[in-house]
Amino acid sequence: MSVITDKFKKITGYDIESFLNDYIEFTATYYSRIVNYYNGRDIDRDAFNFFDKLVDKSTEINELWEIYESSFNTVDFWELMETFSEIRTKLLTINNLGKWLRSSRSDRYSTNVNVTYVQKQGESLEKIAEKSGSSDGDEGWVDIAISNDLNEEAYTGQGGTIMTVKLLNNFNFDIKNIVDSLSQQNIYGKDLQNKLELVNGDLISLSGIDSLIQTIENIFMTNKGSIPEYPEDGIDPDLIGSNVAVFNYPAQFRNIMRMMQKDDRFKVLELVSVSQEEDHVLMSLQIRTKIDDIIKQELQI
Repeated sequence: MSVITDKFKKITGYDIESFLNDYIEFTATYYSRIVNYYNGRDIDRDAFNFFDKLVDKSTEINELWEIYESSFNTVDFWELMETFSEIRTKLLTINNLGKWLRSSRSDRYSTNVNVTYVQKQGESLEKIAEKSGSSDGDEGWVDIAISNDLNEEAYTGQGGTIMTVKLLNNFNFDIKNIVDSLSQQNIYGKDLQNKLELVNGDLISLSGIDSLIQTIENIFMTNKGSIPEYPEDGIDPDLIGSNVAVFNYPAQFRNIMRMMQKDDRFKVLELVSVSQEEDHVLMSLQIRTKIDDIIKQELQI
């Protein structure tokens, strides 16, 4: 590609071949280190610095394409443009990698927080490492021993030893239906309001716990057979019966539970009570979320 890159440099004065080589180096050397950071490893400043410079260069080149567009009048220029566009798209995707990997890290900060810890009686270094979230094989307790200069004489099982422990301040959720940095209530995702409304030209959206409550309400309102991809999901009208006396609530509860089990944001579904009110049945449900919030909902059938 040196011929077309030379032509690009002659027109714009910019060495795009250097950018392409830097991108190759980034993918071979640094990309995996950024992935590792969002998956819980220590931050690699060199990897992020290299990435930031690469993004800045791509912005400069993108502006040059617009400025000199009329001068790029042969097919090979557009082939180069296609290659560059694919690279820039990948760089912008990496810039939001924390969201795509569903990491709790939404920024670049220290992996650990140092805290003072007092050993309990009979507590081993392995157990302390497990509590702090750093029990990665043997590395956790070894790191504690080395950083506190502990030897066999200084450390016993009697307890009372004061030490500094690195507390892992990062976690990841295995939640497949949300693309975001999963910190705090971001884990509940974002959704458009069921009743579409415009405010200042924008559709109203829900986030946090409001988004999750709407999801629960949608599950409760779903009739069996209304979702072509999942024909078995939903409330089965045939199980309701002609009156409340023959209402099959265990089967309906199983149908609801089956739908909620497909959503990683829910952890526990409990049926609190079932009551009859006039001509309908009221099911009181309690839902525990992935981050242990409790939501109480009532389903009227």
